[in-house]
Amino acid sequence: MKDKIKEINPQNMQIPKFKGRTTIVLRNADTGEVEKEVVEENMVTNAVARMFASNWCGQLDYSKLMPIATKVLGGVLCFSNAITEDPDNIYPPMTSENSLTAHAGQATYVSAGEDPKRGNPNNIVSSITSRGYSNTWDFAATQGNGLISSVCLTHANFGDYFCYGKNQFSPVETVLLSRLENNFLDQEGHMNTRYVMDKTRNLAYGFYLNNTKLFLRKHKHFGLIKQDVVSAFPVSADHTDVEITLGHGHSTWSVYLFDEIANTLTFIIPRSNGSNTLNRDIINLSNNSVTSDEIVVSGASFLSVDYTSRYTNNSLTKSGRLYLPSTRNTFYGIKYSQPTDTIETVNQSGYSINLQPGFFAVNGDYIACGNSIIEGNKNYEAKDVPLGDWAEFLKPVKVDDSPIKASIPYQRYANPKSTGPVLNKMYLGTINNLETPVTKTSAQTMTITYELIMEE
Repeated sequence: MKDKIKEINPQNMQIPKFKGRTTIVLRNADTGEVEKEVVEENMVTNAVARMFASNWCGQLDYSKLMPIATKVLGGVLCFSNAITEDPDNIYPPMTSENSLTAHAGQATYVSAGEDPKRGNPNNIVSSITSRGYSNTWDFAATQGNGLISSVCLTHANFGDYFCYGKNQFSPVETVLLSRLENNFLDQEGHMNTRYVMDKTRNLAYGFYLNNTKLFLRKHKHFGLIKQDVVSAFPVSADHTDVEITLGHGHSTWSVYLFDEIANTLTFIIPRSNGSNTLNRDIINLSNNSVTSDEIVVSGASFLSVDYTSRYTNNSLTKSGRLYLPSTRNTFYGIKYSQPTDTIETVNQSGYSINLQPGFFAVNGDYIACGNSIIEGNKNYEAKDVPLGDWAEFLKPVKVDDSPIKASIPYQRYANPKSTGPVLNKMYLGTINNLETPVTKTSAQTMTITYELIMEE
């Protein structure tokens, strides 16, 4: 008799399937009489499923994602226009294209006047049900007024604050198990601190830069089977090294971008502090050839700083923009396919941008960067949370399109440190486009109830 092996995935955790039901009730603010009630079912996106799809070879701390109903799906966002109902549409639309009418999470605001869009959780009504969990949020007459065409669930913290939390809201959170890693260093001391992952070709590239020299390490496999599972990142020891001469000088200050379709690795660095020119080198990974050129942005003044922890493995936004800091306490959003289309963000509260805490994580058109949130042509203040020596040089690595971002270790003061998955909280967990949009006025109060229903 032949033994049969059942194929399993040992590194992920399956979450139950569920659907959503939204109830919106508008009442007369004076009499309490119900003036409108809407009940509809929601579409669940792939955002939460992707969070649980892999635990990054034992690194993910699931407790930081749960309870699902009050943590990763504990916030609500209401938009003025409909949103494309697609399971892969997991990131919010830019407010310049679809304005936010109302939002709420699991925390009660201190002063309603600080944010007229924000509601409060109703902790008396919200509870476990026979089929799942029901969250209810209340909006006073002064709160959440305007047109609502789409209702979406999101992370509780993003629901609480959206982009308006200033120093109360951190858009990223470490979701890793604490573990020290001490075997990633090699003779260069830097080769294994930066990676790009090529899932199409089952390759991983590690590298470091020294002026015009690029030292590139090509790992022939990556993933669970070809690695030591106690390592800090899934790459194998089966690799080859190559040295490439670039057309410009680069360093840890350089941005890098990987194009999996074109099979290219690009390095970008400002020519100098205050310059309007970016030096660019594009490596064709098929043959290691190099194309060197410059990107000139008229009127720009790029900030030349150590991008080590903030801009490594920078991803383009959903709208195709590359964001870099300016000397004017703002950011430039360069349309990468057409650099003449460059926008400069408007600092929403005149705060001082700090690039040191956190790291650069892109969720669609929303970016967590240091103590900032970048969204289209605006940058907002976010909570300044230094991650400490153990994660000061956190390196984000995009493996899948997910709110969970991978990261790899770095040597700090000659001490190797272990880092791991980080959650970017700015996502859409469900989407519900109302068949008939509702408009809340200042003469009405509003209650939004969302019931998560487990499917059999």
